[in-house]
Amino acid sequence: MPRVFSFLAGDGLSLSGEGQRQIEQRVVRAGGELPIPADLWKLFREVLLQPHAGAALRAMRQTGLLAAHFPELKAIDEVKELLNDLPKEELLAFIYFLYPDMITESEELQDLLPKREELAVRLFQKGKVGLERGARIAGVDVPKFSSLVGKRGIARYAD
Repeated sequence: MPRVFSFLAGDGLSLSGEGQRQIEQRVVRAGGELPIPADLWKLFREVLLQPHAGAALRAMRQTGLLAAHFPELKAIDEVKELLNDLPKEELLAFIYFLYPDMITESEELQDLLPKREELAVRLFQKGKVGLERGARIAGVDVPKFSSLVGKRGIARYAD
């Protein structure tokens, strides 16, 4: 199947609606994960070297073919869906306070520290974190964070 996309990438053509449906159905029949052909990387290299590689990769993504060959992409999509609509401060608070090992240098971290509790409550209210993660972002224990959200009238639930 990737050979079709190499052809598309070279000529700038698009899949027909029927062609897209057939590929999507094959991916679904395979349970969302296809066997990896021995020459998969060679085939992807062929696609990437073509002048219309971006369009071909988008078509591969739309049909589910990329995620079927690379299940890790599903996790990336889930993270994007979770975090994509967050304002910058909330996104940075989510990353900095839940994954502190990822921070090497940050000028913005110092600005976020006094806002930790507020940012954590906003993330909790949006359903982006539960009580446990909210408490970690706020820098407090779970009972204290539960109290913070309770005082604001926000419904409680657990991670």
